[in-house]
Amino acid sequence: MLETGKVQPNVQVALRIASVLGCTVEELFALPEDVPLEIEVSCARADLRPSMRVVVAKVRDAWVAHPADTPDSIGNGFSPADGVLRLSGRKTVALCQPPMRELEGNIIFAGCDPALGLLCSAKLDAAGRSTWVNCGSGRALEYLSEGLVHVAGLHYGMDGGDENLKAIRRVAPGAKLFVMRFSTWEQGWLLGPRVPEGFSGVESLVGGKLRIANREPGAAVRHWLDGELARLGIAPETLPGYESCHLSHTEAADSILAGNADLMLGPCLMASVFDLRFIPIGKVAFDIAFHPDLFDHPRMDACLKWLASKRFQQEISTLPGYSALLT
Repeated sequence: MLETGKVQPNVQVALRIASVLGCTVEELFALPEDVPLEIEVSCARADLRPSMRVVVAKVRDAWVAHPADTPDSIGNGFSPADGVLRLSGRKTVALCQPPMRELEGNIIFAGCDPALGLLCSAKLDAAGRSTWVNCGSGRALEYLSEGLVHVAGLHYGMDGGDENLKAIRRVAPGAKLFVMRFSTWEQGWLLGPRVPEGFSGVESLVGGKLRIANREPGAAVRHWLDGELARLGIAPETLPGYESCHLSHTEAADSILAGNADLMLGPCLMASVFDLRFIPIGKVAFDIAFHPDLFDHPRMDACLKWLASKRFQQEISTLPGYSALLT
């Protein structure tokens, strides 16, 4: 009757059968591996639609989904996804293959520092995996305040991090967050082949033919650019390309390589990767912010230990324009 599915055993019967047959209850009654978990999720982006592959994680008490395949990530080939989106009535669900223990161990980091990818690719002794959502500082903070990511990374201003704290208070007023230094890097102008040797900064763009690959409103480099324009009394509309809206450093650099723009603001590392000339502006402090209860998350604990390790500090110091982790 058990084998034909006519009855379901109680716990005592299941344990006795397993004992007699010399195996575990899981071996006898585990669900087939091809039966996915159906989890109701909140979508981090409005363009997520049914059939899309997603990364799924539990942020505090709610399940969220981010796209597994993006223009930034697809250049490295497909990476594993947790599930596929489906509509179930008025609900959006993700059909997930990994076991619940693995899904609950997932951690999502958001921010624009490419070194976050270095952190998320580390092999850690903890369930789940770490995923980097490549986005600007403003978007990362919004994701954090809306409960769509575990950790937000940001870098406002050319200082020791005071502007980062101001941005957190502005976007998430009253929130009790833990903030720590993740990295420092050299930021500046990334110049394409059409930019002359005499380029001197914002003043060289006014009324000229050089076109900037600008970032989206809320991004840290756009915040810095707007501050410079205000300080110099320059109207934004006088900068060719100011109205453009690139959602990552990679997207902006691709625009330069395609001939759609001539220059951008960003980290020295991106200039090295995309073979662009670089004019430094100064050092920026990249901080990560998260709710203190995340300290109890086993994978976050493993991430923080890896961040503090000598090996990670040595690795990050080899990146062009980066300094070792500050404590």
